[in-house]
Order: sequence, then structure tokens, then C-alpha cells
Amino acid sequence: MDARLALPVVNFLMADVGGGLGAFLSTWLAEVRHWTPGQIGTIIAVGSLMGALCAAPAGSIVDRLGRPRLLLGIACGMIVIGTLLLLPFQAFLVVVAAQVIVAAGGALGAPSLSGLTLAVVGKERFPRQQGTNDAANHAGNVAAALAIAGLAWMVGPSAAVYVLVLMAAATLVTLFLMDPKAIDGERMRGRKRRQRGEKRGLTRSVLKDRRLWMLMAVVGLFQLGSSAMLPLLGQRVVAEGSGSGTTWMSACVIVAQLTMVPVALATGRLIDKVGRRPLLVSACAIATLRCALAVFAGSNWWLIPIEILDGLGAGIFSVAVPVAVADITYGTGRTQTAMGGTGMMLAGGAALASFAGGQAAQHLGYYATFGIMGVFPAAAILLSFALNVTDAPSGQPSGKAAVIKAAA
Repeated sequence: MDARLALPVVNFLMADVGGGLGAFLSTWLAEVRHWTPGQIGTIIAVGSLMGALCAAPAGSIVDRLGRPRLLLGIACGMIVIGTLLLLPFQAFLVVVAAQVIVAAGGALGAPSLSGLTLAVVGKERFPRQQGTNDAANHAGNVAAALAIAGLAWMVGPSAAVYVLVLMAAATLVTLFLMDPKAIDGERMRGRKRRQRGEKRGLTRSVLKDRRLWMLMAVVGLFQLGSSAMLPLLGQRVVAEGSGSGTTWMSACVIVAQLTMVPVALATGRLIDKVGRRPLLVSACAIATLRCALAVFAGSNWWLIPIEILDGLGAGIFSVAVPVAVADITYGTGRTQTAMGGTGMMLAGGAALASFAGGQAAQHLGYYATFGIMGVFPAAAILLSFALNVTDAPSGQPSGKAAVIKAAA
């Protein structure tokens, strides 16, 4: 199979695999196990924390081995094993162990997937391809949510597990059929962009770059205001007895992901023209507005516009951040390590948001929690303005003369 064709196919199939049960885990635990918001928040937080701890080392492994296809297959297998453990066991510690396995697999899968993209298309085509990949990923989420909603009528909330296993098997088949000759580990690392005899950059030298830390801070703040929103909305539906949590979660996921498909495609094609900073600011502003709208959401139908906003903000953010990371680090041989660093902030922000959000919802109520969450993406807007984006011409190295420069 042609590698460029396989990239969106893998992203489509990995949509329902990369994060395990994702948003469906919270409603599954609430409906099937009857766990409290605090317990559910703790479980999700443990998985997210494990993902955060594994993210940077996983990216380093991808950089060092230069075998993103193999590593992506391993990650896929880990996620399936961890998810299947949820079905026969109910003990709290076993569910924690299952989420740890899923989180570790997800931490390895994210840099493997971005590394595979760079290994096939290179840096110059990466922004456009990232938009295509992300659109395919969101389309896969829509297909998975529709399949879960359909199966839920027959098998209940466990439908999410069966759909995940099926898509994981299809992912492994696609990876096996992918043309290995089109995958270049040197192109993934960007070594060909450095002068002959120049040593590969050390991880600590990349991590000294202030621009990267500022970008990761923006990612963390965005997550604090965004990642826990959908699980908390699902739990609110269950707590208020206003409908089926799984059905409403399926509808929300479908709405958000359908919105993200055209947004991701447009972002990938416009990002070199518009620039990185305006897109980051826009995504954070949309996340802030989403939190404000959730405060006044008096009925389940308010979930639809809330998730449309999620699709707009997350669709922009998920394309702009990897492109910005590649701008800063490509050519150092540590791009996937840096991608892992942003993955650490994504997972760490999700862990903190899940734990704190669950506790806040239990003690303060859902509506007050949504209001507090809006403070974080608002802070990310201010930090995004500190990133002075001066896009370099296509094909020119970024490294220390990166596309994104921190404002003095």
C-alpha cells in the first residue's frame, strides 16, 4: 500500500484506539459500575498521569530507534490488552492497572504516528499532511461513535470496547501492508538538514529552548480547560437522570468530530499563510467560550453547541501544536522527544483536570466547575501572545533559528 495513502487510513483507524475508551470510559464506569464522579475522576487521572510520565521517554524511543511503524503496532497492541482487561474485572486496582497499560500504549502511539508522518513526507509537507491526518482521525472518531451508538442498543455501554478491538485489528493490518521503503528514519529525524559532521542534538539542549517550554505551557493550560469537559458533561447527564449517558456521549463525540474534520483540513492548508500564533490564540479563545457556555447549559440540547465549539478549538489546536513543535526542533534529531514533551503536557493537563474536575463536581457542582475551568484557556491566550510567529520559507531549517521565537 502506498505510504501516503496509508497515513490517513492509519489515522482514521487509530482514532478509536489511541486513547482507549476515552470519553466513553467515564459513562461506562458510571452506568455499569455505578462509580461516583470522584472515583471516575481518579481513575482517569491515574491513566492520564501515566501517559504524562511515559510521553517524553516514548518520544525519545521513537527518535532513537527510527522504527515508527513497528512502535505504532506495539502501542496498538498495548491499548487493546489494557482495554480488554476492563471487561472481566471490577476491582478498583485492576481497572487502574488496565488504564496504566492503555496510557503507556497511547504515550508511545502519539509520537510514533507523528514520526511515521515525518518519515514519509518530510518537514516541508508536514503541515498540510498533519491537517489531512487530523481530519482522517476525526472522521474515524465519527465512524467509531456511530458504531458504538448502534451497538449500544444491543450490548450496552460495552459496545465501545468491541468497536475499539475491531479498529485496532484493522490498524495492524494497514501497518503491515504499508510500503516500508517509503519510511525513512533519517527523514523523520531531519538529519539530512544538518551540515555534514554536525552531531545530533542532545535532548537537554532541545529542552533548554524557552520557546518549547512556552508552547508546552499553552498546551497544559488548554487541556485544563478542555479535556475534562466532555466526561463531566456525560456524568452530569447520568446524575440528573436526563437521558442515557452513552447515547448523549455518542452524539457529542459525533458533533465535535464532524466539526473537526473540515477545521483540521482548513488549518493544515492555511497554517503557513496565517501563522501559528493566531491559530493558537483562536483555539484558546474558543475553549474559554465553551466553558462559559457550559455554565449556562440548562438542558441536554445545550451539549450540541458546546461540542461544536470543542470541534472548532480542538481542530485548530491539534494541527497547530505539532507543526509548531516541528518548526522548533526539526533537524535536531529530537523532534519526537519534543512531541513527547507536548504529549506529557496533554496527558498531565488531562490528569489534573480529570482529578480536580471530578472532585470539584462532587463538592461544588457541575456548573461551578465549568466556570472555574474557563480561567485556564483564558490564561493560555495571554501566554500565546508571547509567542512571536515569523514563519520561515518552506524547506529552510528551523533549529535555533526556529519558526517560532519567544518574545522578549
